[in-house]
Amino acid sequence: LTLSKTVANVTAGKQPTDQPVAGDLLEYRVIAANTGTATAFDTDIVDMLPSGLEWDSGFTPTATINLVPVAGFVATPAGAPSGPLVWGRGNGDASLDIPAGQTLTLTYRARLQVVADPNGVIDNGVRVDWTSIDVNNDDDFYANLNDTTGFQAGSADEIFNDLNGNAQYDGD
Repeated sequence: LTLSKTVANVTAGKQPTDQPVAGDLLEYRVIAANTGTATAFDTDIVDMLPSGLEWDSGFTPTATINLVPVAGFVATPAGAPSGPLVWGRGNGDASLDIPAGQTLTLTYRARLQVVADPNGVIDNGVRVDWTSIDVNNDDDFYANLNDTTGFQAGSADEIFNDLNGNAQYDGD
């Protein structure tokens, strides 16, 4: 996935590029493009709100994939209002699977409580992670866990941690 993030000042009477001041409303767009050849399952987006910035609960976040709303998207992030804000797997939301060649866009708003940096810089980081296996399809996941092809069952006392590296069971 490639990740980018944009911000616009959406405060009434201001231009999107106006320098924000305390009380301003900022709209963030997190864009995750799947440039790979397989679906990115169970995507997890974690936005690190800096001090002085707080999630705006008066705006309902949106998630789209190639501009189509994501069905079942859980809009309220874990960690609200001060963050880190978590959407996707870390929020119990299994809807953020990004097919190969498609782009997820998450849009949310935050209100600037105070400008903490003397130069007016607002450093708002984000990270994204995903899996290559759809663990939300329980039937497939558990079928794979229970598949013993190529394995031989043994008794529980044959399984041990080899803490000293001698490849043998040394007792309790």
